[in-house]
Amino acid sequence: MRPRHGLTLIELLLVMLVVSILAGIGYGRWQDAKAKGFIATMTADLAELRIAEEGHWAENQKYSTDTTQLDWTPTSQVSVSITSSDLTAGYDAQATHTALPGVVCDMYVGRASGTRPSGEVECK
Repeated sequence: MRPRHGLTLIELLLVMLVVSILAGIGYGRWQDAKAKGFIATMTADLAELRIAEEGHWAENQKYSTDTTQLDWTPTSQVSVSITSSDLTAGYDAQATHTALPGVVCDMYVGRASGTRPSGEVECK
């Protein structure tokens, strides 16, 4: 009997099955890691906004809802909106990422922050 070279069809199918299962597990974890990275980007942008706003407040004794006055721009694919009913007391900021629809990170900075500490970022 001659020695056999190569793999049988069943062996090849089993290898393909194992590889596809491992790839499926890895893809899910990769997607989770990407989402965490996008959230970290939005959180970092809001933290940088807080620093820029504090610099603006130190010079003008009020916050700004216009980012062009702040010498600050968000990361690409991140949009930040700033709202305030009293610019001398504080502001709300929300960040969204185009690659992560449905997730919004928000932050309040000011004297009357309600249940959260001023400057704390929360993502939902």
